[in-house]
Amino acid sequence: MAMVMRVFSVGLRSQSLIVPYKLQRSFFCNSSNPLLVKLLRLPISQIKSTLDSQHPFTLNSFEFSWNTLVTNLSSSSPEKARLVLEWRLERMRKDDEIDHDQYSDLISLCANIQNVSLALRLFTSMEASGIKPSATDFNSLIHACLSSTTKKAAGFPANLQNYESVIFAFVRTKDFDSADRFYEEMISVGVMPSVCILEYVLEGLCKRRKCDRVRDFLNFLLECKFEISGNMIEKIVELYYELGKVDEMEKLLETLMELNQVGEALLRLHCGLIRLYAKLDRLDDVEYSVGG
Repeated sequence: MAMVMRVFSVGLRSQSLIVPYKLQRSFFCNSSNPLLVKLLRLPISQIKSTLDSQHPFTLNSFEFSWNTLVTNLSSSSPEKARLVLEWRLERMRKDDEIDHDQYSDLISLCANIQNVSLALRLFTSMEASGIKPSATDFNSLIHACLSSTTKKAAGFPANLQNYESVIFAFVRTKDFDSADRFYEEMISVGVMPSVCILEYVLEGLCKRRKCDRVRDFLNFLLECKFEISGNMIEKIVELYYELGKVDEMEKLLETLMELNQVGEALLRLHCGLIRLYAKLDRLDDVEYSVGG
């Protein structure tokens, strides 16, 4: 019995050294980063409050690295890494941050830990602050989306947010073929597109001046009872105005009025048609554009 207990005791000691080895290695290798060690020890509920207590002294010091903190934290606790990035975005908004590099670095970190939704939130915040995303920013978003898609292929469920993000990024970088491919894949696996995705797809068609495909896409939306948003109409109006497609714009107006479409979409179409009449010196037809 004593021999059995000694063997059992040795086995437990061996397991205590082997099983948590990865965590111990991460802990000791990063012991020079007190904040990382502290966050690893804390429960998730205390992550943001701890960061608040460290701001601005530790987090703004020359030696501090968000990349090092988030990357090392992600390997042990992805949820804590997400909270750190989320806290950083909230702080940037609160401080009215307008430095492009700050946003760009954070988007890159989101890509590294494959957090698509937060990367997209960063894009929204950048544009709302008047900061224009660079090609590098879009590439980081695409990288995050493609990583998530790879996960999905390995058994993760299709995600509307992932499709929305990657289609958005491809359209903005003018990689329209890839945007179309992901949209078709999304439809084929049975994911219902959001209004934003439909707007992105239409934007891609308009930027390529694919008038026939724009018309077919609109017919598809109307037949399937999708909402025709003001943003969609704005993109179509810009295309038709640039190409002088007054007949196409009039047909679209007739279609929307027959379907009793009202609100912002119809208003934008009326305004666009009036502008086009003025451009073509056909102001006598303005009465038609307002339903007279």
